Amino acid sequence: MKKLCLSFFVYFFLAAIAVSFLPCGNVVYAHHKKQVLGESTVASELTFPPVTSGPGFILPDSPLYFLDNFVQEVRLIAALTPESKARVRSQIAGERMAELRLMLSRDDKKGIDIALAGLKKENALASGHLREAAAQGKDVSLLARDLNDSMRTHRDVLRVLVDQSDGSLRLQLKAAQEEVKLAKVEVEDELPPELLEQEIEEGQYDKEILEEITETPSEKKEKLAKYFSVIKDAQEKQKAAEVAAKAVAEAEKEAAAKVA
Repeated sequence: MKKLCLSFFVYFFLAAIAVSFLPCGNVVYAHHKKQVLGESTVASELTFPPVTSGPGFILPDSPLYFLDNFVQEVRLIAALTPESKARVRSQIAGERMAELRLMLSRDDKKGIDIALAGLKKENALASGHLREAAAQGKDVSLLARDLNDSMRTHRDVLRVLVDQSDGSLRLQLKAAQEEVKLAKVEVEDELPPELLEQEIEEGQYDKEILEEITETPSEKKEKLAKYFSVIKDAQEKQKAAEVAAKAVAEAEKEAAAKVA
């Protein structure tokens, strides 16, 4: 009986994978601008930057996509700590980004909606799990670094797509970019100081200014103030040490002159 159940499950899963790659009517091969995206850019015309993650076995344009969501829920149940849940969420977000690339190439509006919604959701929840772990007193610096890198990639990919698009598609991509950016800001709160310094040196905040962000979030103001306070203290200590070293050198020189 167990073998029969296992065989049935394997057969059903393989069938689901096969169906997910079948064209779904006009949705998959829709290249009609008004039919799919109204007056906005044809999604398949966009140049999608390279991404490292791959899509799930079942894609958003498949009627069996709910099985993919089920598998992801099982993965999350198996992740017992906030840190492991955050990493699983980040991996799922990477899959949603890869699915977005495929849905854009197919001009599949519904698939684009699903992929973007998943991308926003998973990044936001990953950030939430990170905060939960930090609140428990755990060292989340490495996790914060990994999540920050992942979200920065997602944000930059969306920025490239926004620059290429217009109309309703542009608005949709821009909204997703802003939500990913907000999730990243929360992750930045847990970054080690040296990584925050690297973000500043790389001009990450300059990009936000160019994107016409007129008000710096309070969390980021606090981080910047703390960062520059640390820099100022280090500079003052270094200056004091140099003065002390100079005084010692002069005293030694005077002592040597008296002996001579």
